[in-house]
Amino acid sequence: GLPVQEVLFESTSAIATVGLTLGITPQLSIVSQILMCLLMIFGRAGSITILLAFTSTHSTLTSKLPTEKIRIG
Repeated sequence: GLPVQEVLFESTSAIATVGLTLGITPQLSIVSQILMCLLMIFGRAGSITILLAFTSTHSTLTSKLPTEKIRIG
């Protein structure tokens, strides 16, 4: 029941994390409010960071200690 332009403004503001609002958030359903929160987190963390976190097929590398003996004195 809300105008598309206002909802688009709210969601764009959430992703861009600019802090602007038209005051329609209390009128949104709980699911929409949760989606707005997720959009804010997505915008704060950055799209590339989140995409890499979920699509990375890089296996974890095990590190090894150096085996060279260091002479002292």
